[in-house]
Amino acid sequence: MQKRILACVRCQQRKIKCERKFPCAQCNAAREQCVPATRSRNVRRKRRFPERELLERIRMYEDLLRQNNISFEPLHRDQVVIKNPSEDHDATISRSAATDHSSLLTVGSETRFEEPLELLGLGGLESDSDSSEDHHIRDFLYKKAWENFCINNDHFVFGSLDTDFDLSALHPESAHIFKLWQIYLDNVDPLLKVTHAPSLQRQVIDAASNRRKLKPAFEAVLFSIYCVALKSMALEGDVRSVFGDSKSDLLARFQWGCQKALLKCGFLQSKDRDCLTALFLYLVSIDDKIGPWSTSSVLGIAIRIAQRMAIHNESALATCTVFEAELRRRLWWALVLFDARISEISGHKCTTLEPSWDCRIPLGLNDSDFRPEMKVMPDIRRPITDTLFVVIRSELGDFIRRAKFHLEYTNPALKPIISDAHDEITPESAKLDTLEKAIEDRYLNSLDPEVPVHFFAICSTRIMIARWRLLQLHSTSSSRTEAQEEDLVSLSLQMLENDTKIVTSPLIRGFSWMTNLYFPYIAYVQLLLYLRKRPTGKQAEQGWEIMSANYEAHMHTHIAPFVETFTKMILFAWRAREAALQMPPVPPKMISIIRQKDTERYQDCGQGTEEISVNVGEHRLANGQERQDEYMYSESYFANTCEQSIFEFDYLREFDWASWDWQNNAEMGSDEFASF
Repeated sequence: MQKRILACVRCQQRKIKCERKFPCAQCNAAREQCVPATRSRNVRRKRRFPERELLERIRMYEDLLRQNNISFEPLHRDQVVIKNPSEDHDATISRSAATDHSSLLTVGSETRFEEPLELLGLGGLESDSDSSEDHHIRDFLYKKAWENFCINNDHFVFGSLDTDFDLSALHPESAHIFKLWQIYLDNVDPLLKVTHAPSLQRQVIDAASNRRKLKPAFEAVLFSIYCVALKSMALEGDVRSVFGDSKSDLLARFQWGCQKALLKCGFLQSKDRDCLTALFLYLVSIDDKIGPWSTSSVLGIAIRIAQRMAIHNESALATCTVFEAELRRRLWWALVLFDARISEISGHKCTTLEPSWDCRIPLGLNDSDFRPEMKVMPDIRRPITDTLFVVIRSELGDFIRRAKFHLEYTNPALKPIISDAHDEITPESAKLDTLEKAIEDRYLNSLDPEVPVHFFAICSTRIMIARWRLLQLHSTSSSRTEAQEEDLVSLSLQMLENDTKIVTSPLIRGFSWMTNLYFPYIAYVQLLLYLRKRPTGKQAEQGWEIMSANYEAHMHTHIAPFVETFTKMILFAWRAREAALQMPPVPPKMISIIRQKDTERYQDCGQGTEEISVNVGEHRLANGQERQDEYMYSESYFANTCEQSIFEFDYLREFDWASWDWQNNAEMGSDEFASF
């Protein structure tokens, strides 16, 4: 093969075209000596990326420290193996994930997705790719490219942000800031614990004196605290006496400020925990009249942001400081439990409360036990702490998300991943027994009912356990013995009794914002079906007494319209009791209240004092046209909610509540009634 002729030395140095004949024309014209080149000109290597050089230097120093047995905190921690109670349950998920040919990579303890070049098998197109830090560098460049390409388009959720508007004008005066902060600490923080009060309090004090120079994320948190604190104030008179304005006006002002503060910090693209915390508290503060469907939609955004931040993933949390990891766990569990309840109310079966993630439950620590600068979380084990309510709820949630009777309603496809030999042997009723005993022994037996959060924890925990027992019993079979029916009624009465204690106690008036979220619908339905089917049953008299007390208690709350949706069922069941007893029974106060309200309603509609039938939902107007009044719409709303709820039972699911002719079937026998 003919040897390649190279350009002369002078032409190579001057970077001009050479004839490759010696002497060449260029050298002759310049009267210079033409020297043939024996090798190609050295091409200067591309300058190495400065971050890579820095990473390699750090790695070299870390190796030297290891060789000399000097302790230090590495830049990239090794993969951390975390033992927790959920490990056994997640083993199947981990095994399936390990064999899945997805695009997930693990670098240190961080899980990430491969870049497009790697997905296409073109990763080798990049030069100088012999270092393991290339992944980090490519991540950085890839994200930077997207940041430069995209604009801040968060306005499509909360509208546009006027850059000239001064948010400081929406803050309350300094005295009111401190008042709202204290209300938040009393009424909201004990039930959620998504903020660290000691470290946040210093920032609140600074903000009260200078509201013009607040960091965007903290300002969003501050507005969200105003919102939830104001919502937790149950009485309109208290709001006016303290702040001199109506609750609705103040709430609208602070919520608008929170929206603009979230836009200001780019919450849809941010990975700042404070931004997500502010969004969560804002959603909690949304008025119930907005409707659970709208709340559920925006809550889905918060859940997706949390998943992008990987706060549900223990391997990702292991890369955070112990302080940050713990607050992220608290925030994830608060989001998941709130999402589960909103999903139930809106009739949406799918929920994030399922076994596909591995975030541990929060630790039982007081906020004063740990600080941002800590390297290791203190080993303090005591059951009674500031986080008592949060820990109990999380433990219950951790059990329920793996329970077959829960997955049967929410997502049956996930049932195989929690199946094992132990599950086949131990019935779920026995597991609930074990859980209840553990909660009682570890927490509830040691609590002081005179302490507001302790009293609330005792009653609400017993409501939740009774609720799950009721669902578990209904999941076993559609045909039940009389003893099982009595058990269902006992659980319903237990729920109503504890709910009445919560609603009527002045000790926990500040917790009513959460109480109203967990109104015991299913206890009413179960009890009323029993009272109609067995009007003189063993627990009938006690049932009427307890239900009447609960009905009266809720008449003074803002969820009274929801309680009134049961009016038809209540009157129907009471007429059955009157027919079954030879002597007319003394009606409970609840019946008197319902009849009085119905009389007033019909008088307003021009019906006079005509005797009111059980069919209170329909009436004729003066023009002869029939219509359904708002009361009937409430009944239909309840009916549709029951049919879509994840707590739908066999006979509730099969029965068309909306089309039920209450008047024509008033004389139906117990056996026929039992068929649905």
